[in-house]
Parts: sequence; C-alpha cells; structure tokens
Amino acid sequence: MNGRVPHNKILLKEVEADEVTESGIQVVEGRQKQATGEIVLIGNVNYANMPINLKKGNKILFLLYQGTKFNIEKEEYILLDINDVLYCY
Repeated sequence: MNGRVPHNKILLKEVEADEVTESGIQVVEGRQKQATGEIVLIGNVNYANMPINLKKGNKILFLLYQGTKFNIEKEEYILLDINDVLYCY
C-alpha cells in the first residue's frame, strides 16, 4: 500500500489470533479477543525515545479498543498511536 500516516502513528491490518494452541487443542469459546495486527505503514517515529524498533511487516500486540478503524479499498485497517504498542514479534 502506498501513502503516508501522521507523525508517531502506524497503520495496521488486523490479524486473527490462532485458534489452536501449541499442543493442538482448538480454542473456540470463552476466549477474549486479542488485539494483534501487522504493520502496513509507519509515520515518522523518533526511535531515540522508543524501547522497540518497529518495521513494516512486524506483528504487534496493542491495547484493546485503541486506534481508529476504517476501510480503504474494501480492506479494514487500524490507525494506531505508536505509544499503544505493547509487544512486537
């Protein structure tokens, strides 16, 4: 995707959490939705103050119910503040 996002913001595509545990057990109900996404675009970030280095394509865990959801070309994206990122993998 081409485009730009504002300073200290990232554009994510939401990723579904695995429904099968490492041991092969399928989890169907009673599980809270995880806020995970894949980074599509990154705004100008001052990495001097950031403990993690984010790159396009990284998957992240972010605060639930944070960010703004919207559609671009029938695809759903989330615009998220960089400070709402909890974990990058």
